[in-house]
Amino acid sequence: MASGLNIVQPYTKCSSSDVSSNIVVLPSRTYVEELVSQLEEFEVKSRVEGIDPYFTVTGKYKVIDLTIGSTGIGAPSLALLVEEYSRLGGRVFIKVGYATALDPKLSIGDIIIASAAVRADGTSRHYAPIEYPAYASYDLIWYTMDILRTYSRIYDHEIKYYTAPVLSVDIISNVEEIVQKWSKTRVSAMDMETATLYTMSSLKMLKALSILVVNSSIPHGIMPGDLERASERNVQAKKVKDRLLETSKLVAEILVRIREEYRYQRELEERSRGHS
Repeated sequence: MASGLNIVQPYTKCSSSDVSSNIVVLPSRTYVEELVSQLEEFEVKSRVEGIDPYFTVTGKYKVIDLTIGSTGIGAPSLALLVEEYSRLGGRVFIKVGYATALDPKLSIGDIIIASAAVRADGTSRHYAPIEYPAYASYDLIWYTMDILRTYSRIYDHEIKYYTAPVLSVDIISNVEEIVQKWSKTRVSAMDMETATLYTMSSLKMLKALSILVVNSSIPHGIMPGDLERASERNVQAKKVKDRLLETSKLVAEILVRIREEYRYQRELEERSRGHS
């Protein structure tokens, strides 16, 4: 388990024994509970009720210690979680959430691996000047793409995924001006948290990646919240929820693989020193 300040944090209510170095960040407590129930070989060590919306479960998953936490909606909420988890030893943060597509080629349920984020939010500006770039950890992008390719090949289950920059904003309604401004760029989708996650991770020397499931699309006329409000779209809403949980399980496997490859590389280096 990661070490850190053995002080109960004010919002997540976690102490150092409640947070590992590997973090999966999900939108709500419901998703945390469902992921925990679906991960075979996950041995729960602690469950911490924070101030809503924070909820943290930490345990052993295969060869790694793993923390799964919820942040709710918006960059300020995510920033508090990253601040508190990183104080307690959190080092790798992979966020799985939702996005609104701006690119017409994206369909409901598609996955976006956010390579970078446009900092159109307010929270990230409290951490660095607007000229400071917000970008993902490139090794996490590579591992994610490789896992998705392998998963699709082994299970003959096509998952459409794209690696592209996203736009992080503070609102998800009345976005006509925002869409018009960015429609001619390569920005693929819009969310609320990725820019803050990437800005903070860079400044704090953490590894971070945001993986987003498309649950609405401006070009296709499916606005944020439409799937939840329209009963005739229940099938699509279930598809999106299942895709988020499916992706979250793959993220746990990514973290396991990183750990195993790191251990293998360390063993090779030790052998090399032994023969020198």
